[in-house]
Amino acid sequence: MMDLDTLTSSELARICREAGEECAERIAQIAAASDPSDRSLQILLERMASEEFAQARAIEGSAYGPSNGDGFRAFIRRAILSLTRSLGEGKLPRDVALFYAECLAEELARFYRMLAEHSREAGIQDVCHQLSDRERGQLRFLREVVFQ
Repeated sequence: MMDLDTLTSSELARICREAGEECAERIAQIAAASDPSDRSLQILLERMASEEFAQARAIEGSAYGPSNGDGFRAFIRRAILSLTRSLGEGKLPRDVALFYAECLAEELARFYRMLAEHSREAGIQDVCHQLSDRERGQLRFLREVVFQ
């Protein structure tokens, strides 16, 4: 496991960015695996993936932070289990696709919160808390609006 307490703010920003990118890719995979006849579901998931990717790219300080090769990505995949779980065979029905998206949002919110707890600087703490709050908002949206 990576020692988060020794990472700089630039490295934490880079991890946040890469986590967002990984999750955007996963949401796009869920959209691609969902039932093609459920176009509204695919549009929702594609929009979520696009917003996640844009949010990740907007993280200040992450574009020029030091790269750790695949080290950060491997850490992210170990911490966010939904990134590596199989989506199964065949097309995903609406409830299953939304469940996968919900699990991912919940894990990503916890991941960002964990990064905030290990940050020594207020700026990156704020970024991590904002990202976590955004994911919790996505989770509420999925649970309260989409599932009902």
